[in-house]
Amino acid sequence: MIKPKVQTVTAILNKAMKSVHLHFPHLEVSLKVEPEAECVLADKDRMTQVFVNILENAARYNDKEKPTCNVRSEKIDDSVVISFSDNGIGVSEKHLSKIFDSFYQVDMGSGRKVGGTGLGLSICRGIMAAHGGKIWAEQNPKGGTVFKISLSL
Repeated sequence: MIKPKVQTVTAILNKAMKSVHLHFPHLEVSLKVEPEAECVLADKDRMTQVFVNILENAARYNDKEKPTCNVRSEKIDDSVVISFSDNGIGVSEKHLSKIFDSFYQVDMGSGRKVGGTGLGLSICRGIMAAHGGKIWAEQNPKGGTVFKISLSL
């Protein structure tokens, strides 16, 4: 069960980054928040879980010396949209719609380099649905992936 309260995107991101940097201290995260997109109605712990999953994926699925994730919060129509743009290995177009399915992993072969259960993004989708929001992914034209979450104002 979620317990939504007014939270700031900055506070949620800072809490998530503390957790992520324990395992991925090399991940560089930047944040740009439009003033009208700073506050959201969310369960801080559950939304932190979503942020942590996205940020850990940005670090884990990255072959760069300096993995980065640029986070931007902006108001679009009647929603706050938070984008996470990474410089990782990216997700091909054919996998984008499937990565939120339970147990789905892009690299299912025995030689894959990164472990995991394939549940993280599925859990994120459930958390966003419980908030009345949504989550999706797009290819980043500069390389990598852009994950977006949307919460109603």
